[in-house]
Amino acid sequence: MSAGRMTALTLFAICSILPASSTRAQEADVAGLVHPEVAERLSLDDTQRAKIQQLLLDRAQGLAAIQADTPTGKEEQAALQEKFQQDILAVLTPEQKAQWSAPQPTQKLMFQFRDMKWEDVLGWFSSQQDLTLVMDRTPGGTFTYSDTRSYSPSEGIDLLNSVLMTRGFTLVRREKMLVVMELNANIPLELLPRAPLEQLDERGRFEIVSVLFPLAGRPIDAVLAEVKPYLSSYGRAIPLARGGQLLVVETAGKMSTINELIASVPVPKENPKPDKPAPPPQPVFAAYALGE
Repeated sequence: MSAGRMTALTLFAICSILPASSTRAQEADVAGLVHPEVAERLSLDDTQRAKIQQLLLDRAQGLAAIQADTPTGKEEQAALQEKFQQDILAVLTPEQKAQWSAPQPTQKLMFQFRDMKWEDVLGWFSSQQDLTLVMDRTPGGTFTYSDTRSYSPSEGIDLLNSVLMTRGFTLVRREKMLVVMELNANIPLELLPRAPLEQLDERGRFEIVSVLFPLAGRPIDAVLAEVKPYLSSYGRAIPLARGGQLLVVETAGKMSTINELIASVPVPKENPKPDKPAPPPQPVFAAYALGE
């Protein structure tokens, strides 16, 4: 195995989830101990950090040397994982172990990838979120990204989408599925989440959604002339003439501007109704004497 491939595997093993709301999740992700935020919270000294880093490297090398496509290989990998789990936890003091095992209120993700294939990155992310990954194709090339921040699940999807969109792909979360889609003008509407205008701030800026805008009597042709130039190559504006509405498919970060563009189109003034004609005079009956 090449040094470059080993480096990639090592970094992939270190990419992990911060302590979450269950001890089981924490124990399964001891690689998170090398993250600066976690190490600082547990007050790990330099010697402890170095030992944990080396154990993670040894674990990655050991796992890479095992053929996991056989029942025996899977058992060997599980045994090796358990061994290094205990070795890494043994580096901590009893106080640090207790703090590491304590449930945390929220689940945070860390991104430390170097030259990783996209299918590995997306597989890791979907498994951390307990989502079923659905994909036919993935972008070519590899993904490299590293920082010291921790991300919520929605922030993580947004970060990945910000990169995937430059490659012509996007992630769409649909219930318990994470769907990898190619960006084009034929994205099925039924797979896109419908977002109310007032809840757009709960969506990621790069998350593709559909929003239904009321036109309040504005002429549809004038609205389309304002909105269409702002849409991306995969965005759509679908007029619903009977309901006086416009269905827009675009990233959530663009929807507030689209709403402003629609509002900039004036609502036509109604023509004043003509005054009612004056009623005809009431007939007057009179009696006239007839001459003889």
